Amino acid sequence: MKHTCYFIMLSLFIAGCGKGRQGADVECTTDECLQAQAYTQVIAVHDAVMPKLADIRQLKNEITGRITTTTDSTTLAKWNHLHRQLTVAGEAMWVWMRQFKSDLSGVPPAEALVYLQAEQQKIDSVAAMITTAIAAAQAQLAED
Repeated sequence: MKHTCYFIMLSLFIAGCGKGRQGADVECTTDECLQAQAYTQVIAVHDAVMPKLADIRQLKNEITGRITTTTDSTTLAKWNHLHRQLTVAGEAMWVWMRQFKSDLSGVPPAEALVYLQAEQQKIDSVAAMITTAIAAAQAQLAED
């Protein structure tokens, strides 16, 4: 409940920061507004990547089927590598989610902004890892 209230307050704050009197976009200049924007950007990447965990699960199942029916050691190594790449990418998302601090209410805005900028880099890295792993698995499955 605490996180929900914080998120709602943050969303309302962002809405207030992002629009001028006539609805035109204005640049954020306060630490609070910049923090709100940074939080929204981090969560947007999370929200875009989260559904891809289902793709990872489905691809891992398909690859597991290939692993169990493959007798060629080179092909087996290829499938094992792709399976491991998908596993690592999915685990990276779970690790990021466990360590991400969404409640920054007691943190000074400038400090929170620095934290969120670092988290943006981390979640962008996780997103790239997931996208790369999925693309590699899909390409190999399409080829075989």
